[in-house]
Amino acid sequence: MFFFILILFGLFAGLLSGMLGIGGGLIFAPVLYYLFDFNEVQNPELWTIGSSLFCTCVTALSGTLKHIQMNNIYNKESLRIGVFGILGTFIGNTIATSSYFSHREFVTLFSILLIYTGSTFIRKAAAGKVAAPAGDNNKKISWIQALKIGSGGGLVASLAGVGGGIILVPLMNLFYKTPFTKTVSISVYAIILISFSGAFQLALDTPATSGVSAFTLGFVDFGASFALVIGAFAGANLGAYLHDRVNLSYLQILFAILTFTVSGKMIYDALF
Repeated sequence: MFFFILILFGLFAGLLSGMLGIGGGLIFAPVLYYLFDFNEVQNPELWTIGSSLFCTCVTALSGTLKHIQMNNIYNKESLRIGVFGILGTFIGNTIATSSYFSHREFVTLFSILLIYTGSTFIRKAAAGKVAAPAGDNNKKISWIQALKIGSGGGLVASLAGVGGGIILVPLMNLFYKTPFTKTVSISVYAIILISFSGAFQLALDTPATSGVSAFTLGFVDFGASFALVIGAFAGANLGAYLHDRVNLSYLQILFAILTFTVSGKMIYDALF
């Protein structure tokens, strides 16, 4: 039963990745965190980040393959942002594995990201800007812009266990006026590099205790992630297909409510 529930969470995360370009980590991370914390795994925040980034990488790969099939791909810009994102993950990983970063810092940061993301989606849905075109598809993202976008996304990814899409999408779409469809494609593509880099670095680490399954490498628990990945792979393909075919307003509002609920729960648990 629990395995089936994880598959459903993965399916929902994949849908969000394909439709909104956020990578799915905003669903993976809290699910995995409570899984590790409930089983009293030492350093649950690091296990969460590593395992969530692994799930996010698979989800983003699935979504990108679908965008390739739809001929909605921007290789050079995606690679630029992804490479600078890798740089950001090295900085973030250094902080995450230091003695200054504990489960409380992780929960606080992740809750702030949830509230920020939920508020952004509520504003966009209320203003009817869910998929409104902005800018020109032919306008390229410069190297300087890619540095800011990618490094910011990579830093957040390695500290919170998300793919970085909550940084990549707003920066490209709102600040640099990149059309939403192009933004989603670039974001999902770049997240492959960012999340793989973050997960790989934690996979090379040596945890003091094991995870919740026997299939682990460093701080990445493949056994715990497997059910999420199954659902996410299917959901990302469906999300990419539905991206231009449905009104995303209701989905964004529903997701915003979910982010507020989860952030409230995580803050409460951290404080009390």
